[in-house]
Amino acid sequence: MERTFLILMLLLPVNMDAQMQRFIEPGKTWHVRGQVLYPPCEIEEIYHFTEESDTLVDDVHYMRLFKVGGGEQETSGIFREADGVVYRYYPEHNKEYVFYDFTLVSTGIIAVSWLGNVWDYFCKVTATGSHTLLDGSQARRIEFGSTLLNTDAHSEGNVWLEGIGNLRHPLLNVENSLRDGLPFYTVMSVTRGGEVLYSHTPAGIADISTAKDADGPAYDIQGRPVPQDSKHGFIIRNGRKMWRK
Repeated sequence: MERTFLILMLLLPVNMDAQMQRFIEPGKTWHVRGQVLYPPCEIEEIYHFTEESDTLVDDVHYMRLFKVGGGEQETSGIFREADGVVYRYYPEHNKEYVFYDFTLVSTGIIAVSWLGNVWDYFCKVTATGSHTLLDGSQARRIEFGSTLLNTDAHSEGNVWLEGIGNLRHPLLNVENSLRDGLPFYTVMSVTRGGEVLYSHTPAGIADISTAKDADGPAYDIQGRPVPQDSKHGFIIRNGRKMWRK
């Protein structure tokens, strides 16, 4: 009897105490800010799932992520979620793609579909771990290095949080390269109902960086040296993009 019990225990998932955070939840809202370098301007965007998000595609239940603005809302993405994997359906392709995979447990090379393109971007997972959300619960954290085999986009500095998505933008699983005219996005906060789950502040960047990252020369995104007394803006130091306020 004891031997049978031991075998059954071995067949159970190893991470039994893991708390799965859901990306798709009615009432979950993302507040996103975009910074356009040239011509300089800021963009504010709000996205949310609601009770009206539910929709059917070929008898499969999906949830629409709405973009809110001007007192109206429009569908920005169609998603479903199962076992820690988020799928995004693209009507133009009549096909769904894996958009987020929060079950990744080790470093290595993975392929993700970027913006529904028919080709894949090969991304290097550099670290996995956990992150404490503001409600005290734990979420899986996945960090990425540079995309391989592609020069048009990269994933360096991208971080996924389970239930939150990319900390750059929920609709960008892989952030594209910084170029003039394109915004550099940051998720400022994520709420569920009236509860704050995640909040970004410039000081919060230090949680990702190390003490070493605070030293060394700084450059702007064009690779030009930035004076130490520069007051604010995006800088690159030790290979990390940072916001100096």
